[in-house]
Amino acid sequence: MSADQYKNTLWDSSDIEKFAVEPARVNYAAETYVDYLRVYRKGIATVKYDTNIPEDISDCIISEVSPDTGRGVGKGYMLTGEKPEADGFTFMGWALTPNASVNDVVESIDLTGNTTVYAVWIYGDDIAPVVVQKNSIRTTSPMGLRFAAIIDLFIKNGTQSEYSQRALLGVVPDEYGFIISRKSLLNGTELDFGDGPDAKGSGTTSAGVKYVSGAAFNKDKGIDTVYDSDGTLMPGVIDGTNECFTAVLYKIPENMYDEVFVARTYICIDGKYFYGIPREAGVKATAALVKSESYDKLSQEEKDVIDAILANG
Repeated sequence: MSADQYKNTLWDSSDIEKFAVEPARVNYAAETYVDYLRVYRKGIATVKYDTNIPEDISDCIISEVSPDTGRGVGKGYMLTGEKPEADGFTFMGWALTPNASVNDVVESIDLTGNTTVYAVWIYGDDIAPVVVQKNSIRTTSPMGLRFAAIIDLFIKNGTQSEYSQRALLGVVPDEYGFIISRKSLLNGTELDFGDGPDAKGSGTTSAGVKYVSGAAFNKDKGIDTVYDSDGTLMPGVIDGTNECFTAVLYKIPENMYDEVFVARTYICIDGKYFYGIPREAGVKATAALVKSESYDKLSQEEKDVIDAILANG
């Protein structure tokens, strides 16, 4: 046909081979068809997915992502949904530079030629707030069992320090707080939640374990509850370096004063949850520790509460 004849001819399925590089593959999916039109009109490109792990620790890589080859160039190219894996690292997404933070992660790019995207990782298991290895009894009404945790301010604020990770610079957490359950419910299993707690306040894990939880910090809701920021209340807190937040279990029935509770801190960064090391404590055991270590420093009202707990059962 001449060019003029093409103008007046409807394009039907028999014409597809005139536009596709591999006609047999065009019928696989609409996205394949679109990409092959791009190949014909604008050219092809390869997207390489760089695992972005330093060479001296590259033996921690478990799996990598293969490059996308023969892709049609254009705007809004969606990156792969596949994820690399590395021992001790949590994959946060892909970015356009190797020194990117979580804030630089993208899901699509404008593909103008061969392109490399780089994995963004958070490494280690020390991201979550650290539970203080000493519990206390809140003696004011309502009485309760207090758990405390310390969070480093560079993690909370996304600021630079000698300990900070590149991926966290400029990144404020979504939320952090405590999750607590009864040890007798766990039957020796971890107090774990997969992608995160299914509810705040109370809920049930995927394993059917009941728990209560509460946020000390939530970026979107404006929650920022601090128990100690300068070390006047909690040893280990250093003004300008870290701060302490607490969770108090109250309304615990007297017949459960011997019960052991398990508490874990959590922190959510860019929708991904990280958990701290569990801490166990009970009302009566903690009251006994308070009496043996600091009873003389308590007011008479505080002594009465401690004595009442220990006299129970």
